[in-house]
Amino acid sequence: MFSVGLGLKWNETTTKNCVRMDWIFDTPYNFRKRFIQAVADSDGTVRPYAVEIVSVPNTEFVIRLLRSLGMTSARMRIENGKPLRSIVRINEAAKLPIFNEFTHGYRYEKLQEYA
Repeated sequence: MFSVGLGLKWNETTTKNCVRMDWIFDTPYNFRKRFIQAVADSDGTVRPYAVEIVSVPNTEFVIRLLRSLGMTSARMRIENGKPLRSIVRINEAAKLPIFNEFTHGYRYEKLQEYA
């Protein structure tokens, strides 16, 4: 899974290395949706006007994935000169929904309050 799914070498980690997962853009919409939900459920934050996902060093990949799901407001936030977070407007995030609607985690519930 590590090398085939994430495209990483054994000495690489998702903390410091970009994933090589272009294969995901050829998968069905629902697969990509569930993948981004898993990322958001673990690394996402709900703000009053946006959902942010800490995605360094994979910010560009996450933005591409969000846009492939119709999230046209997906942008990257650059902090200290590095693309650190992926951001989506709250109304788009709620429509996907960006947090898993079946688990009803605290982030999902908070998103519903703002949307």
